[in-house]
Amino acid sequence: MTGTDWDFLLDTALLHAELWSGVASVAPELRLRVGKLGATPEDRQRLRMQIIEPGATPPRAPRPGRYAHLTVVSEKDD
Repeated sequence: MTGTDWDFLLDTALLHAELWSGVASVAPELRLRVGKLGATPEDRQRLRMQIIEPGATPPRAPRPGRYAHLTVVSEKDD
């Protein structure tokens, strides 16, 4: 994790503390931040997280997407 990630987590923890102290106005921001962390099954599904039990075989890599055969073309005029 990067320093920015830790800052995000610390700020989220501070918002959580404010909510528990009675500052209800932080609830919408806290809800958004907690969702980005994958707190609920719906959040994890939206983030496409896969939870693998220790010792379990990881799932096979997904097949290439439908655009995998395309190549990037430069936008610059040559």
